[in-house]
Amino acid sequence: MTALKSLRIIYSDELIELPECFWCLKSLQSLQVSDCSAIRVLPESLGELQSLQELTIDECNSLTSLPQSVGRLTSLRSLNVNSCSSISSLPDSLGELQSLQQLTVGRCKTLSSLPQSVVCLTSLRVLRISCCDDAFHELPERLGELRSLRIFHIEGLRALACLPESMCRLTSLEDLRIEDCPGIESLPEGIKDLTALQELRIWDFPDLARRCESRKGEDWHLVSHIPGLYIF
Repeated sequence: MTALKSLRIIYSDELIELPECFWCLKSLQSLQVSDCSAIRVLPESLGELQSLQELTIDECNSLTSLPQSVGRLTSLRSLNVNSCSSISSLPDSLGELQSLQQLTVGRCKTLSSLPQSVVCLTSLRVLRISCCDDAFHELPERLGELRSLRIFHIEGLRALACLPESMCRLTSLEDLRIEDCPGIESLPEGIKDLTALQELRIWDFPDLARRCESRKGEDWHLVSHIPGLYIF
């Protein structure tokens, strides 16, 4: 077992917890826990998986949190947390994942925000947050410190009222998508300074579409420099 590199634990309605013996899987690089509806906790020994590069937690609706030890996963490059309806927060230790390049959070209906520590993810290139319904109401104010971020997608965050002004410091951002976030009425003024931005997609925003209308809208000057501009 110590040479195991990939482990998938799927479709188990009776599994309540994972064993603490995870620490012995020294070579594990990929772990997926999916469709385990009864699982409530992940072991603290998860943080001992020093070779782990990809962690996916999907459709675990009784799971209430991730262990703080997740911050010790020094090799982790991709973290995906999807359809875990009882997770209301992510651990502050998330900010310690200095190798993390991709963070995807989707359909976590009670998640209200990301921990402020995510702004410390200096290697993060891709951030996707989607369909967290009315619970998710704010993004980290210092989001602009993610200087390596290239792709930022948000979708279905219906309680989100604004984008942080610090976004103007996302100097590596190339792809920005904002879909079905009706509380956002305008773009930050600093978006005009994102010179690396190649594509902006704004979907299902009639008022924002009017503000960004070509050569007419009051916010056209903020987005006119973007080569790929798609507003619907």
